[in-house]
Amino acid sequence: MSRRLPAEPRTQPIPVIILSADATPGQIERMLAAGARAFLTKPIDVRRLLAVPDEHMRTGPRDRVG
Repeated sequence: MSRRLPAEPRTQPIPVIILSADATPGQIERMLAAGARAFLTKPIDVRRLLAVPDEHMRTGPRDRVG
């Protein structure tokens, strides 16, 4: 994940949500530590995919969803 989005004041409020087939605990931890607000895995759970952006619109920038 690019560290530029969270580091840039103009893009800092934009939540980064990762969608990946690499669901190893280490990868998830690295992406969340790098600033991702959520990490979703394949196969895609469509309900979860649609719910995560809604959750971040309600919860604010510091809450994370795994």
